[in-house]
Amino acid sequence: MRTLLILGVVVALLLLGLWIFRSFRTSTAKPDESPNSGERITSLVLLLKTPRSLSDRELQDAAGRAFKHVFGSEGEYVAAAMPREGFFIVRMPEMNMGVITMNSPYFTDVVAAADSIREFDVKRAIQDHSAWISVDVIGRPPSDGSAAIHGRLAKLIGQFAGPETLAIIRTKDGKIATYVPAFADALQRGDVDAIFDAEFPDFIIRAEGDDKELAVAEIDIRSDTSQGY
Repeated sequence: MRTLLILGVVVALLLLGLWIFRSFRTSTAKPDESPNSGERITSLVLLLKTPRSLSDRELQDAAGRAFKHVFGSEGEYVAAAMPREGFFIVRMPEMNMGVITMNSPYFTDVVAAADSIREFDVKRAIQDHSAWISVDVIGRPPSDGSAAIHGRLAKLIGQFAGPETLAIIRTKDGKIATYVPAFADALQRGDVDAIFDAEFPDFIIRAEGDDKELAVAEIDIRSDTSQGY
């Protein structure tokens, strides 16, 4: 019990450090800054049309559906709120995840972000969103590879996707996809590549070639952080 308590305190401090770093970046970075790719957090983000709330119980139920296990407030499988409003921890043997839900725009400068995108549906999603939810890897990433890691993120964040979801972002490579209902099955399978790399190319935008200014990773201030948290 003492070990679990110490671990819980350590994780809480790590997540608090993540929030402090994001707040610092948000207040000091310029909208067109291009973060070092080594600083990007491993995360999936949903842009939402309307604000939403999340309770411990809702998160425990969502994690249970995603990972076929009962989650509670203690033990090996934990899903619980952190002291700061909108911050949650999901802990399980495979890896630890942080869930952040914010009823404010994801981008520091929504106008600048939207103006840098030429694809209409993506531009509109950025303009119309007023809230967001992210699922992030916290602590040392597992050793079973990016696909498995993103698969777990997808399974959890897929529990929160629905009619109010406008877009999904993969911070690893700055891809953003306008959300369509067909994504739901891919998320529940944990198949992120099916969304961003294969099945739905018409809904994806990424900066390539001469269009580097379009990269979400270059205008997304809130999603980049150090990997040391």
